[in-house]
Amino acid sequence: MTDQSLWKCAVIGGILILAHSPPAAHGEQAADHAVNSGVQEVVATPERSAGFGEAYFILQRAEFRSPAWPESHEQYSVFVCNPSFTAQDLSRLRRTRPEAVFLAYTNAQDVPIGMYESSYYRALTAVFDSSFCVRDASSGEVIRLYDPDPVVHPERGQPGFVMHRHSAELLASFLAGVTMRAGWDGLYVDQCTRVFPEHRRQMLARRAGGFDFDADGRADTLEEVDASYERWRPHFTQRLREELGDDALIIGNSGGALRDPALNGISLEDPGVRFDPRSAERYLAGQHEVAARPRLSIVWVKSPGSGPPSRELAAALDGVSVGRL
Repeated sequence: MTDQSLWKCAVIGGILILAHSPPAAHGEQAADHAVNSGVQEVVATPERSAGFGEAYFILQRAEFRSPAWPESHEQYSVFVCNPSFTAQDLSRLRRTRPEAVFLAYTNAQDVPIGMYESSYYRALTAVFDSSFCVRDASSGEVIRLYDPDPVVHPERGQPGFVMHRHSAELLASFLAGVTMRAGWDGLYVDQCTRVFPEHRRQMLARRAGGFDFDADGRADTLEEVDASYERWRPHFTQRLREELGDDALIIGNSGGALRDPALNGISLEDPGVRFDPRSAERYLAGQHEVAARPRLSIVWVKSPGSGPPSRELAAALDGVSVGRL
């Protein structure tokens, strides 16, 4: 695939970041968060895994600024957080919870550009413009592959993208040079799947006007999507590891089997429901065989049937934390 776009550059926080193709205008909507699952409270589970306690998704600024903090969240020790927290926010968190792990949320398939009013998201939009996103090949419309409520709130849909060379490099540079400067312990990478998800492939296949994911001006095929994602998604996590160093924690929400040596671990949702317990244990153990140290994976409980097998997994495997979505 030939990249015929132009290059531009921006300096953010003293970091030179290159981006390709001219920026597109976007409206912005004030919000305190920009994550696929929204604000969700993790319910306490008494069992603790070796080395790490329970996980929480997703910590928002209003929660730790509440008078109830930190007692309201004292049962948790691994926090996936809104990535727009500032260095001052992280300093406050560490004063009150010095033993906890704080991970910034990011995503390997959706990007909230042009959606939220904060300096962090404006910086992201300035460099990761809509030319990196999947577009309708006929109309140029940005395709939103994730939309939690397309009928009532279509504006909440986030622009989708398919990892390719330029998007992988740019997003890794932004996360390392801008996001991590706040002082995070690492990153939680949502939608960090081994292959491009089938339901997203089918959404693209149904586009009557075709789709273009690499801004080369021509319609792409699902085979090109698969090949690009499977090549450049691992490159993205490897670049994160190179940029962040060995001490950073990087967890990928894999949605299944994944063996990525750049990651400290993976997360699985609803073991015992979406995955049978043996498969879930095999996926976690497989990643831990190749994982960066320390190993840390998360099993998220979303339905009642997932509670017991998730706790059993955490008890059986070192470095597995339990949380509830």
